[in-house]
Amino acid sequence: MPFQFADRRQISWMLVLSISLGIALSFGFQPTVNELTQAFSKVCMGPHWCLFSNEVIWFGLAFLFLISLPNKNLSSPYTVQPNRLVWMGILPLIISFVFGALKTTSPIDFRKTLWYWALGPIVEEFIFRGWTLSFLNRIFKGKYLAFPPPLPMAIWGQALVFSIWHLQNWEALPFPVLVLQLFYTFMVGIWLGFYRWQTGHLWPSCLAHSLLNFSADWKFWLVL
Repeated sequence: MPFQFADRRQISWMLVLSISLGIALSFGFQPTVNELTQAFSKVCMGPHWCLFSNEVIWFGLAFLFLISLPNKNLSSPYTVQPNRLVWMGILPLIISFVFGALKTTSPIDFRKTLWYWALGPIVEEFIFRGWTLSFLNRIFKGKYLAFPPPLPMAIWGQALVFSIWHLQNWEALPFPVLVLQLFYTFMVGIWLGFYRWQTGHLWPSCLAHSLLNFSADWKFWLVL
């Protein structure tokens, strides 16, 4: 058997660790970085230099996360055909469209659009499908949850961290929409983690993540 199923103690430890890590990132790391970018914008040289300081800092920190813990030991014992990987993305896209229908529209902002459709997905993939997945895989290496198809505990764990990360939106979103987002991002986290696991690369999950964010903003298409 190429893998071992986790016992209850290991599953409990994974849940505690993932929830704690998600809370730390959402309510500790994220506000700290925002304060750092605000402080930097006050001292940087000129408006052109400051224009994308927030994006540059986030991207730089996410990249440091990624390279600090390279993941070379996460590989799938079975291979899914590329066309099946594509078809697996239909349900997340549908949920993304539904979530987009519940979101309130706002005036188009180039910087926010660039972040949400392109840079943000890359930053989150570096942190979650890169660093977080590697971190959890080092702790729970070779351990799988007994759900068909069997997936590494690290994939489930990073999806939970990714979901809790979105608790930062608790003030911006109505409670029912926030609950939907938490469920949606957990399922998407599993899907993106599966892409990372199957392909061995981050760029497929980065591309899929960007496509999901783009589809969630379908209301913007009506005003473009």
